[in-house]
Amino acid sequence: MTPRSVRLAGFIAGFFVGVFWAAPGAATSATLVPHRGIYSIGLERAEAGSGVVGVEGAMIYKFTEGCDGWTVENQTLMRFDYEEGRSLDSSWSYVSWESKDGRRYRFRVNQTRNGKPGEMFRGTATAPADGGAGRAHFSQPSRFEVALPPGTVFPTRHLLALIEAGRSGGLNFNRFMFDGTSPDNPYEVNAVITPLRGAVSGQATASAGLGARPGWKMSLAFYPGRAAQGPLPEFQLHIQYRDDGIAEALLQDYGDITLKLRLSKVEALSRPEC
Repeated sequence: MTPRSVRLAGFIAGFFVGVFWAAPGAATSATLVPHRGIYSIGLERAEAGSGVVGVEGAMIYKFTEGCDGWTVENQTLMRFDYEEGRSLDSSWSYVSWESKDGRRYRFRVNQTRNGKPGEMFRGTATAPADGGAGRAHFSQPSRFEVALPPGTVFPTRHLLALIEAGRSGGLNFNRFMFDGTSPDNPYEVNAVITPLRGAVSGQATASAGLGARPGWKMSLAFYPGRAAQGPLPEFQLHIQYRDDGIAEALLQDYGDITLKLRLSKVEALSRPEC
């Protein structure tokens, strides 16, 4: 089993029951809270053939808002324990900027394993205002371009549309998403939305003075957009989202192992004066 990067982002917009559509530049009524969250990471499940017997770690996730865009920073540290006493330390960092009009995107990804450099991705992407085909330009690990199917959106636009879908009573939808964290981008993502009963307020959000908010369970299946699709997704995410964009809990399922993330501390950040 090769450990995959832990990612936290909002994903997908598109059609679903109720006929909701969010174009890349469309306005939404969702209001995301700029915040910094710390998540604990542990092993939820591991099949015998995976060789993994334990996982522990932490993720620091920071979402900030500027006058013309949003910035996401993610720092993740994990230790994978294997059978016969082997272990692997993995670190992963991700920084992105996305324009509020949904047309421009920049990303930087670095990974190390046992202190040695691993995967590295850097680049930019653009999407036209009319929802047509876009382009992604990777500058590292080598220079290459990726065509983005019409209607492809970037992560924060995904999150906004996902919340709007939940508010509108959507049950499922499908859309291409590009985040630059893998050469398999863009991903075609199938999402299922399940409303949560009552308002959502975990211990961390309550301690931070963030009141209870409506929320949903978002189950997202990711299929590589640049490869022939099989019947099974490459991985799945099951996220408990509040309507302010804060994720209370996350399960990341890779088939042979599933990781669990729990929000242990969160603080609201200031908004810009534009």
